[in-house]
Amino acid sequence: PTVFRNSRIAPSLAAMLWTVLNSIALTGWSLLGLRILFAYNVILFTGTDVWAMPGVRPATIVLEGICWVEMVRMLAGFLRGNLVLGVSIHYIRTFVIFVIMPHVGTHVACPSILLAWVVTEVCRYPFYIWGGSRAASLRYCAPMITFAWGSFTEAYAIYLALPQLSGVLRYLGILQIWVNVLGCLGFYPEIIKKGLKALKGDTGDKKKNTPSKQLGFLFPEDAKGVRSTTSAGRSLLAAAMRGSGSDAAEKAAAKCEKEQDWRFSYTRHFLKLVELGCESSESALGQAKAGLAWAHQHFQFQASPSATPVRLETLVGGQSKAGTPLKSFRISGPAAGAQAPARMPYNGAFTRGNTSAPGPGDVLEGSALKEQLQRWASAHVIEPDAAVRACAAVDHFGGGGTLKGHHFIVIGVTSAMGPAEHLLALGAHVIGISRGGSRASKQAWDRLFALAAATPGAVLEAPCTSDAKEDVGADLLAQPAEIRDWLLDVVSKLPAQDKIIIGNYTYLDSDLHVKITLAADVLIASVMAARSTAGVAFLGTPTDATLIPAEAHRASRDAWEQGLLTATGPFEALVRLLTCGKRLRPNARKPLNIPNKKQFYLMDGYSVAQGPNYALAKRLQHWRAMVAFSEGRVASTRVAPSTATVSVMHNRTFGWAYLGMPFFTPLEVFKQETTAALMTLLLVADILGSGSAKDPRTSGGLENPLQLFSSESAHGGVWRCPYKLDTIGEVCVLAHFAGGPTIFKSLAAVLGWLAPAVLVGLVVRLVS
Repeated sequence: PTVFRNSRIAPSLAAMLWTVLNSIALTGWSLLGLRILFAYNVILFTGTDVWAMPGVRPATIVLEGICWVEMVRMLAGFLRGNLVLGVSIHYIRTFVIFVIMPHVGTHVACPSILLAWVVTEVCRYPFYIWGGSRAASLRYCAPMITFAWGSFTEAYAIYLALPQLSGVLRYLGILQIWVNVLGCLGFYPEIIKKGLKALKGDTGDKKKNTPSKQLGFLFPEDAKGVRSTTSAGRSLLAAAMRGSGSDAAEKAAAKCEKEQDWRFSYTRHFLKLVELGCESSESALGQAKAGLAWAHQHFQFQASPSATPVRLETLVGGQSKAGTPLKSFRISGPAAGAQAPARMPYNGAFTRGNTSAPGPGDVLEGSALKEQLQRWASAHVIEPDAAVRACAAVDHFGGGGTLKGHHFIVIGVTSAMGPAEHLLALGAHVIGISRGGSRASKQAWDRLFALAAATPGAVLEAPCTSDAKEDVGADLLAQPAEIRDWLLDVVSKLPAQDKIIIGNYTYLDSDLHVKITLAADVLIASVMAARSTAGVAFLGTPTDATLIPAEAHRASRDAWEQGLLTATGPFEALVRLLTCGKRLRPNARKPLNIPNKKQFYLMDGYSVAQGPNYALAKRLQHWRAMVAFSEGRVASTRVAPSTATVSVMHNRTFGWAYLGMPFFTPLEVFKQETTAALMTLLLVADILGSGSAKDPRTSGGLENPLQLFSSESAHGGVWRCPYKLDTIGEVCVLAHFAGGPTIFKSLAAVLGWLAPAVLVGLVVRLVS
């Protein structure tokens, strides 16, 4: 909380100033608490007006003002924390201070509220000033008592004051009682969870593990012998930068390796990597090859405590010893039957009031499906070329086309975003890899096997530890060598003239995302080595650094420039003003002007909250796709839309933001069933050829391999939005809690015009 980033003031001086302010606040809250405690007997038995006691009211206002300074710093991006919860808490306190306290000063609720605030702040500030595990434990444990204490006491005080309130203040008071009660019930379980973890010594800081405590895929050891994700991330990115082969790349790599605030400053280095790659085709491809080579040479796999860790390149080469061989479990559908058309589950976008999954009757096909694709393109939710390619796939199956002669290796076959279910429904041969064992995994496998058995032409093949369906599945993080041997055996039996495409659709949190991506890359590299024509497939993300078409850049720039002319433009300008330009920043960056090259348009879609491991995993996938494309292989990779998957919605803040995101045109959040169907259509369009930009034989050539990711995108409106995705989150959450994007647009339009008028009126009144 004393972290001071992006400041023109010297960091050491800034840290000292904020430490002094924090110390003043700690002292002030402590003295206020003592003042109330020493007079508590008098307060209880004489009915003394606590709020009128000398020093209490002004001290509380000043100390709460310091808390608001923290909120402003957080809003401006200088301070980390839960902005939504913080602003909510301090708005409630401000309301109580100025509206409620004058009416309840003689009631016991007044000193009770003040003591709840005092205990909270006195337990919070030591962590900010001195840090340390004990201070952190105190910080997280205190709210277990004070949060509920303060929330319900505030609500009770407001209830007591209601008879003295009238008009808008009375309505705000009634609303605040409900907010306090329901908000406490909503947030309290998470606060209890954090407090209990703190009591056990876990304050949220990830502990560094020694090599002896780790198994499976291992990050490289740093100079101290610690397997650090930070050190590995910096080194891997620096190695990729050096693959550009220029002096500028060497300087950028050196800066990357010296980065001290990697967790919150990683995006600048990823952006620099892409900028360096734009200098030439050789530079971009050199980065991809260097990055993959470094990863395969430095990351390791350890099968057991007694086993010697081996490099990933050893796994790819088949030189590592595998355990018990896996068997194949295979289920086929009827040999003959009518070819099913392409279908897409769809019952609208993911919005307030429409969060349920599409039902059995909510399916688009044929002309209705093509019309929806065109509507998305017209609304700038997907790019026009994506709609064209998806419509081509619809026509292929509508005309009786099949997927005969094509084989799809799907890593993460049970993934909600993966194509397996839709490929099987189209009669494809799917070679699936995913874990088994758990109840959820077995249910997912059973659903896929039932679909394969009922669909003409469909085949589902999976690794298995026995001949029983109950033993289907294998853990890629624990059995990479066994899965590799099984997969290569399956591939060796496929006709030489048939087409194979292997795709990674896995996702795990934090450093596990890097590990599962590299585990999948071991399989991908092994299959590519075995079959010279095998293609690759990945799902891209809008929260990445991507080259975008000139048309998309122009649309985003125009939307920004014309923002003030829209109904909510003044409100959005007000947000930028209040946050010193840190929120609602323009999405369209200045074009990259490369000598003797055409302009490139780089979009910074990074969301710092997702962290460097997520960005690194996606960059590894980009590099593999670029290398595959350069070798003449299909590289089916494009940006997928923001999707309300179960894993995303588990993060409550992300869920709130998703529900408020349509406030900004043309953003649209998809449901996972719709996204999976749409991306499957585009995958199929790539392997069917006929003009695909992802097939080197039909793409017409790329000036730079990085342009592979700029075509046929289904970005959900992100590329053409006027604002950078990482700067709209707070407004999206506000839109959700204000009744939804539609209602909030009306409120924002009124507020945007009313706020300047009120400000001018106040200035005139002060001057006069």
